[in-house]
Amino acid sequence: MKRLYFLLPLISLSLAAAAQQVKSSEPLPEASVFNWLTIITVLIAITALIMSFLVYRDLSRLLNSVGRRKADIKILQDEVTEIKGRVVQQLGAAKEPEVLSQALEDRLIQLEKRIIAMELQAGNPEIAVAPVPRSRKSTAPVTEKKYAKLPDLQYGFSNEVLQDNQNGEQIYELDIMGEKARFGISQDAAVQKYALSDYQYYLSNGCTLTNQPVKDSRIVVSEPGILTRSDNGWKIDKKAVITFK
Repeated sequence: MKRLYFLLPLISLSLAAAAQQVKSSEPLPEASVFNWLTIITVLIAITALIMSFLVYRDLSRLLNSVGRRKADIKILQDEVTEIKGRVVQQLGAAKEPEVLSQALEDRLIQLEKRIIAMELQAGNPEIAVAPVPRSRKSTAPVTEKKYAKLPDLQYGFSNEVLQDNQNGEQIYELDIMGEKARFGISQDAAVQKYALSDYQYYLSNGCTLTNQPVKDSRIVVSEPGILTRSDNGWKIDKKAVITFK
């Protein structure tokens, strides 16, 4: 409303002129009084119109600003919902589930803080609630290590072929996390030499080979394989991708 102060002199001048005529000792002609009243009325009407226009303009700007902030908040909230919905799906295929989980949680906290700041700026402090800290230790999956010479079933590994320790011939290493597991090839030099002695027999059922081995090749796992627990073992959902270097 401070912008409207410049109108006060205009109103004051009109009222002062009217007061001067009233104080005058000489009686005013009827037509002169009518003219002054008309002028004052017109000035007040113009002032009211200008004030209404300025108030409407400021109110429109405020409403547009709030509308834009609400739209930005809605976009952030949709992004948070989408990320939360993808967490479980992404963890199943991730190379490093713990690292991905931490990155996603950090991203969610950043988005929630941005939403809170925007809500406060939009004048809605009652719905700006601080994010609840997440306990990463309680959500970290427990990993169990197993070893296998090769997939002994047509679709994967049986429980009987899995070993608790490496004996120099266990080519496959499995990291089990509940009902899911990932697997790759042992990086032990002796085990790799054993696997390369007949790589088609040992590796083709569990791995996708991107090239052919040559003398003194070593096996590099480009992407780990994915397993799902079955009735009597582990079913291969996705073969490991290996490269000979």
